Amino acid sequence: MNLKDYQRGRNDGLALALKIVQEGGREALEAEIKNRGVTGGELIMNYNESKETVLQLLPTDDAILQLAEECVELSKEFLIFNNTERRMPTRVMPTGAIEEAADVELAAEVLLDKIYAAYDRRILHSMVGSILIVVKGLGLIHIKESLHEVCHDLAKAALKLRRARNEDNPTLITEEEAREMLLCHISMIVALDTILFNGEAREQMEKIKEQKMERWAKRLKGETADGNGIQ
Repeated sequence: MNLKDYQRGRNDGLALALKIVQEGGREALEAEIKNRGVTGGELIMNYNESKETVLQLLPTDDAILQLAEECVELSKEFLIFNNTERRMPTRVMPTGAIEEAADVELAAEVLLDKIYAAYDRRILHSMVGSILIVVKGLGLIHIKESLHEVCHDLAKAALKLRRARNEDNPTLITEEEAREMLLCHISMIVALDTILFNGEAREQMEKIKEQKMERWAKRLKGETADGNGIQ
């Protein structure tokens, strides 16, 4: 691993540690390190190495399609969940929704690193903060219903970007306009995820993302024979 990879892994690890402390305090960070069974940085570095493999081997158009597909799956999960909630309200997020949300975040994270500059990602974080201020007052029921709709919009925005990048099925908007539209929709889903998936659900999601990033990298390297996707 070169110095650049090491620094990126270290920064990712520090960002994750800060997020855990902000959400659960020092005790949450200590519990996370104990649960990992390592020094705290080892798995973060493994995640970063797997992510680098995915970024290098996954074509951009495939990354766009992967995000669209995962959004459709998450939308299905929340359609079922929302219908169930109306009949039997519960605060427990179903496992299927947690796993699909992790897939969406994973695909979005890879695509962000593939096609967006650091400046764009700073804009995204700013938009997420602004959206959080607005949607927090809507209530969980409306937020859950909004996530179902946003998933559809994000999938369409991803496919629109793919069309803008290719000449097979042209669209009236430019690639730059499509990128901006996609960034807005990603920021919306990140904001909603932040509200809906917290505490134990967020911890479960982060573990799923670590495991799936590693499996994704192995598939792309041809170490497994079950396709190149996240699953």
